[in-house]
Amino acid sequence: MTLVKIITDSASKILWLTNGDLLSGSRPDFAPVLGLSRSLMLEQPSLKFAVFDIDDTSSSFNTTAENVGDIVHQLIHDSLPDFEFAQKEGVVHIVRLDPEEHLNAQFRLKQDEEPIDIPIGGAGRCEMSIKHPGQMDTIRFVKKAWKDALRPDEVEVQVKSVGVNAKVSSKVPNSSLVKPDVLM
Repeated sequence: MTLVKIITDSASKILWLTNGDLLSGSRPDFAPVLGLSRSLMLEQPSLKFAVFDIDDTSSSFNTTAENVGDIVHQLIHDSLPDFEFAQKEGVVHIVRLDPEEHLNAQFRLKQDEEPIDIPIGGAGRCEMSIKHPGQMDTIRFVKKAWKDALRPDEVEVQVKSVGVNAKVSSKVPNSSLVKPDVLM
């Protein structure tokens, strides 16, 4: 690792060749270099560390050499190069991590991190809350389930208008529930 540190501290562009056949997953022992390259590029933004995984080094040597040359050219000349490549049967594949937005949204929703937009008519009974007091962009209506019927001394009010002032008062208690002014 000391030698790798010397290389990464000295070079601005690195192309690391590996023979892991990572697209097939046949030799996963060669995969840690991908994590190393990602980590080093985060720590050293000026470093461009590309990884080229080759499935079979004995077949198509000339094709592999041409592909290496193309990757080096891209690494040197492109302003936004790709950094992860895999060659399978002579064909180069670009390995890109692309977030799965739908799954991420579902996860954040289950963690109560991401609000969802629904029409006000379908929202049902809600209460206005602030996830982080003092941060206006965290104001939201949260569905509230009432299990009990209204008691004789309670009344249900339909909100027609809600106003929120951006000025934060020091007299406001540190509460997650803000009761809006109701105009009837």
